[in-house]
Amino acid sequence: MRYTREFSVDSFPWWSGAKDTVEDVRRANLMDELQSHLEMVFADDEEPPTDTQVNDYVWFERASIYQALGLDENGELPDEEDEA
Repeated sequence: MRYTREFSVDSFPWWSGAKDTVEDVRRANLMDELQSHLEMVFADDEEPPTDTQVNDYVWFERASIYQALGLDENGELPDEEDEA
């Protein structure tokens, strides 16, 4: 049996290293951007991703997520003076 469900990144039960990534994104107030990023990443898959695939992407592709959301390598928004 297979079923799909829609979820919000705010209510997803993240585990292991993905929890750390999500906490960094939450502190930066970019949860909506993370939701959009994940929807884009998995949009072309023929099958919907499993919970494990979503969690593992957020865990192991942390650097890609930070880059896509404009965070530095530590998961923080860059200082404005660093951008100048």
